[in-house]
This record gives sequence, structure tokens and C-alpha cells, in this order.
Amino acid sequence: MPDIVQVTVRTSTKDLFRFMVFHGYSKVSGIITLIFSIICVVMLPISLFSWKDPFTTAAFGIVIGMYLILTPLNMLSQSRRQVISNPVFKNPITYHISEEIFEVQQYTGTVRLYWGQLLKVKKTPFDYLFYVNSEQAFVLPKTAIDPDEISVLEGILDKVKDEVGGDQKTIDPSQVEIKKSPKLSKEEKAVSKKSAKAKTKSRGKAKTKGKSKNDLLERQLMEMAAKDHEEIKEQDEIKVQDEIKVQDEIKVQDGTKVQDETRVQDEIKVPKETEARGENQEDIETRTEE
Repeated sequence: MPDIVQVTVRTSTKDLFRFMVFHGYSKVSGIITLIFSIICVVMLPISLFSWKDPFTTAAFGIVIGMYLILTPLNMLSQSRRQVISNPVFKNPITYHISEEIFEVQQYTGTVRLYWGQLLKVKKTPFDYLFYVNSEQAFVLPKTAIDPDEISVLEGILDKVKDEVGGDQKTIDPSQVEIKKSPKLSKEEKAVSKKSAKAKTKSRGKAKTKGKSKNDLLERQLMEMAAKDHEEIKEQDEIKVQDEIKVQDEIKVQDGTKVQDETRVQDEIKVPKETEARGENQEDIETRTEE
């Protein structure tokens, strides 16, 4: 039986925030920005106490605020919005990882990927990141994995590391024997041309197969995103309908209150009128007696 790691995860805001921070600051532009920000942190007290240049100090402070405070806060707010708005993160995600395949089960469907279809796999101190493209990745927190299964997962990733991304193994030129091609007759040349054409056709078919796999993957991801978008729309429509019902109920209650108040006022008026009539009759009787 091949080794299989099964993990069920519910993605949280912290998980997405860690991914965004790692993804943003692991790029070349992110590394340059981080180094420049650290230099500004070091130079800020020097500029403030030694140089006493308010303009330079303000510039250092703006850079530090933008790249070390505002950018992480923006990432945190983005991750929080995604967890709240995206239904995928509200439901558990199950990973099945083996040497043959990488499978993700979500409530919208199941995605099965060969290791060659993944762009890359990154390990951080807290997560395993399985990149589908340069901007999207499946986040598997290490805290969700049993300690015994971490060693199994590490062994699987070590075995499939050459397959990830579809990269071929590099060949050492010193180990390749170079042979001179012998002179061929016209018939042999014709046969070699035909075989070369056949090879190019087979390579073209292989490329088209690879493209078709990538197209299938993109279609699956787009279908999942479309389903998520439709469900969000349905939830919004249900919320609007519920609000309309609540407003209608409030209107009906207000109408009944108004009717009840008018009835009470009418009931108050009736005894007053009867009392007035009784007083008038008493006056008339007294007058007649006189």
C-alpha cells in the first residue's frame, strides 16, 4: 500500500495572512522592499538624533509606515475579507496526498492534480504551500497534521520533488558521449527524415496533452470560482428577501398599532358623547320641572 496522508483543514484568517506575508515578501520586489525598510529602521534614529534632519527623518518614517505597518495591515484585512466572503473557507477542506496524486476535496467539488501540474511546493515554518500558479496556492497548516504523518508527508515530498513543475532532470555534459554521425545514403536520409517528422509529431501531441491537462485544471478552478460566486449571489438575494420580509412585518405591525389606537380613541369618544347626552337630558328635565 502506498503512503497516503489525509488531512482535513478549515482555513482561518491567520492561515491566509501567513500565506500573503510569505508570498509578498518572498518575491524579488518584496525582498528588496523589506531590505530597504530595515535600512530605514536603522537609519531613523541616526537621522533623528545625530543628523537632526527633519525632512530625512520624515522620509524614513513614511517608508517604515508604508511597508512595515500599512502593507501587513492591508494583507490582514484582505485575508479577513476572503475568509468572511468566500464560502470555500467556511467549509472544511480535505487533502489526500500520495506519491501518485495530490487531491483536494471541497464542498464545491474535488480537484485531482498530478505532481507535474503543480508549479511548486514551498515549506515554511508554519505551513506547506502547494502552488497551482504563480499567485494561487493551497495552504496546509502544519498544526493540522499529526506529528506521525508529518514524517510521511516529508518523505512523499522528497520523492516527488523532481516531478513538481514538470521540470526534467539536468544532464551533466561531461557524461554525454558525442558520436560523429556516419555518412548516409539517399534512402537512409529519407528514412531518417520520416522518423524525425514522426518524433516532432509525437512531441507536439505530448505538448498538446500537457496543455489540455493545464486547460482542464484551469477550467476546474474557474468552475469552482463560478460556483462560489453564484452561491454568494444566492446568499445576498436571500438576505435581501429576509430584509424585505422583516420590513413588511414591521409595516403590518405598525398598521395594526394605528388601527388599535384609532379604536381606543373611538371607544373613548363614545362614552364622552353618551355622558354629554345624559347631561343635556338632565338639563331639559330640570327645566321642565321648573
